[in-house]
Amino acid sequence: SYWLQASIYQVALHRYLKLRLPNYDINTHLGAVEYAFLRGMSPKHDTRGKLVKQFDSAFILALDDMFGYPNDH
Repeated sequence: SYWLQASIYQVALHRYLKLRLPNYDINTHLGAVEYAFLRGMSPKHDTRGKLVKQFDSAFILALDDMFGYPNDH
């Protein structure tokens, strides 16, 4: 399930950006996920072999909360 894998990566990136960027805002700084399936790509079709998914920020925040934090920090 690519959506599940992508959402876990989004949570990890969200946590990283929250630590590293001053004034981090999930709606401004966290973009979409893009998969490129090389075998499916074609120079004749720009969108073939690509999957782009923009997750709702509320979903990423809820998933982040559900995962919890080591040592509650």
